[in-house]
Amino acid sequence: MVPLIDTMAVQRAITDEEVTGRIDWRPQAKDRMLGTLQGRMEGDRLTEMYTYPAEGMTATEQRVFQVGTDHISVLSGEMEERKGVWVWKDPANAVHGMRVPEVNCR
Repeated sequence: MVPLIDTMAVQRAITDEEVTGRIDWRPQAKDRMLGTLQGRMEGDRLTEMYTYPAEGMTATEQRVFQVGTDHISVLSGEMEERKGVWVWKDPANAVHGMRVPEVNCR
């Protein structure tokens, strides 16, 4: 039997400070999130809007990442809904969450 595990893949392309890409999150149970990213890089912090289909609708939420030399950390914090989009109340209070290691895809 194959064990069930959560998987997350983050792909990004950076042009100056503009960033585009994808996050594909497949939790072990259900409700996967496969969507696109668009945002800005400021220092080692990446702030993006993540758009993905969910329960027959399209959802958008702000995502913040800390970029390391060999990984990217998905940050988490308190969020609120503004005009149908989930955004961070205060990104300065972000805490480190899931760490995704870098993999050379070439």
